[in-house]
Amino acid sequence: MGEPPGVVTGVLTNQEILDLCGLPGQGGDPLEESSSGPIKPCRRKNVRSASYDLRLGKKFHAASALGFEGQFNTVSGLKVSELREEQDETIVIPPNEVVVVACLERLCMPDDMVGHLTLKQDILLQGLIMASQSQIDAGYEGSIFALFYNLTDAEVSLKYDDSILRLELVRLKEDSLRPYDGDYRDAPLSKVLKGSIRSSLAKIRDDVATGGKEVEAAKVSMADAQGSMEDRITAAREGLESRFERVRLFSMGTLLAAIAVLATVGTSFNADLGQTREKVARLEGESGSQRGVKKLQAELASLRRQVRVGSERIGRLEQERGP
Repeated sequence: MGEPPGVVTGVLTNQEILDLCGLPGQGGDPLEESSSGPIKPCRRKNVRSASYDLRLGKKFHAASALGFEGQFNTVSGLKVSELREEQDETIVIPPNEVVVVACLERLCMPDDMVGHLTLKQDILLQGLIMASQSQIDAGYEGSIFALFYNLTDAEVSLKYDDSILRLELVRLKEDSLRPYDGDYRDAPLSKVLKGSIRSSLAKIRDDVATGGKEVEAAKVSMADAQGSMEDRITAAREGLESRFERVRLFSMGTLLAAIAVLATVGTSFNADLGQTREKVARLEGESGSQRGVKKLQAELASLRRQVRVGSERIGRLEQERGP
């Protein structure tokens, strides 16, 4: 079967896309939009030489998305977050993480047209790659979803309404006898998600980070325990040294007191002994008389008593002082 008159097959050019989407002619307002044709809405400036730049929509799913409004898939329990204009307009993709996004435009493919998607080069140069995307079948109607992976070691941001994908429209020779009739027709992102989508490398990274934190915590705990034990040892050593010092000072004080008493006793004894000797010397001069002899005997008896008393006092002090 030949091609219909006036219909050219193959990749659509800039002017063909503009005509098809109700934006004929060149120039005009770059922000002019139309809801006719296969791209809804189609913005004039996004029509390239032979393709159309699809923009980032509001709906997305990411394990790292926090603080965004959204709804949960009642089957999978996964959350689909939503960007809000002039509030939360940016998706931040951490290193090694993935995000599933919905494009702003909705496609309504004729039965004689298919679409091919590629990642825009400026997005690629930021370090994002896109999962392999299947062909957009003839007759498909609905949203376009894409999975991005951040292969860098830094965060990458995507902003609402920014161009992210390049759509190439290809006209077939004739209508397909089996246009698209799958489950994704007009399905929202909250419905098409089947399970949690996350990078295994990100999980490994998190596991390593968690293990590192546990190791650091164990090191801190060991250091604390060691410090506590050292403090206890130091306190015990200081306590023993303090007790030893008290005992030493007590013993020294007792010894000094004993020495002082002994010195006092000895001095007194020596003084008494010296006086007695003087008396003996004087009495020796009187030894020739009877009176002198008696006096001498009395002095000697007194001297013996003083010696006995002094010896007893010294004995008692030695017992008190101990060994």
